[in-house]
This record gives sequence, structure tokens and C-alpha cells, in this order.
Amino acid sequence: MKKLKPTYLLLILFATFSLHNCKKDNNNTKCGGDKYYYYLSEPAKSKVPYSGTDTLVFVSNNHDTAVCMGQGKKQFYVTSSFYANPDCPPNTDYYEAFNYKFIDKNDKLNLEINLYKNDGYVSEVMDMNINSTRLYPINLIYMYEWYYNDSVSTNMRQYKTFKLNFGLGNIVHYNLMKGIIQIQSKINVWTLSEK
Repeated sequence: MKKLKPTYLLLILFATFSLHNCKKDNNNTKCGGDKYYYYLSEPAKSKVPYSGTDTLVFVSNNHDTAVCMGQGKKQFYVTSSFYANPDCPPNTDYYEAFNYKFIDKNDKLNLEINLYKNDGYVSEVMDMNINSTRLYPINLIYMYEWYYNDSVSTNMRQYKTFKLNFGLGNIVHYNLMKGIIQIQSKINVWTLSEK
């Protein structure tokens, strides 16, 4: 009987072990392909006070009116795949997200708000698009009533707000109970009307 050389024996053991790692084992576990879901917390969801079907009316400093009709609240997942083992299917992370769109039929003011778990981080984030200009994401961890840093008057009513400075002359005044109170751009200042 011919003896196997130690090199061949090691090669056979290595090949057997490698193939075993990408197949189901006796415990019915599989190689890769796992899905992990990360959901927004209830406090984070409450920081966007819209149902998605709201009608937001804004009046500009030029006396223009924008009637922004809610297009619904859409839930979706942002995905990120990673390989735990290059010989196996990737694992996938699913981060919960919500999208709110408000469209003015005259295209004077269109708003979009996205609320999502930040990919790769544990933070919860909100960003906005105003007339197709994307405003930088805001970490929701800092958005609590005791952090209000400004105020805005509208129709004889005063609101404490977060003054969110997005650069390029874009400022949004945001209130946790009412949402967007005022939008300032280089061209116009749009203030929420409560009539």
C-alpha cells in the first residue's frame, strides 16, 4: 500500500475544510446570504410630524403662494451588502427609510424629506430636497426641544425652531410639532401659512 505524502494529506484536509465552510453543516447553518434589518426608532419617526398626505401652504416674501400637496409617505429600505467570506454569498444590511414628497402644481416650491438609518452607523438621519437642491443630512440625535436655537413668527404666532443652515444661502427653520416653518434661500423666504 502506497503512503500519502504529508503535503498531499494537508492539501486534501484543506480542500475538504474549505468546501465544508460553504455548504450547510449539520446545524443547518448556511454560508453567507444573511439579512440584517435595522429599523428607525419611534422617537426618530416622531420628528417628522407629517402623515404624507398633508397640504402645506407657504407664502413668500414676494406674496407668492405655494400649495404643496403631500404625495404620500413611502417606506423603503436602503441596502448594503458585505462579504463575510469571499467564497460565499454576501450578507445584506437593510436600513429602514421613509420618504415624504410635497409638490406644488405651479412648481414654485417642491419639498422632499427623507428619514433613514444611516448606512454603516447607528445614527438616524433626516435630509431634505427643496426645489431639487439637496440639503445636507441632519443627525436626529440633536433634534430635541431643549436644543431649539431660533424662533420664527408666522401669522401672529411664534415658533421655537431649529435653524438648519445648509450653506449656499439655504436655511430651514424646523419645529418638531409643525415641521418646516420657514425656508430661506438666496431668492425667496417662504413662510408656512396657517390660514
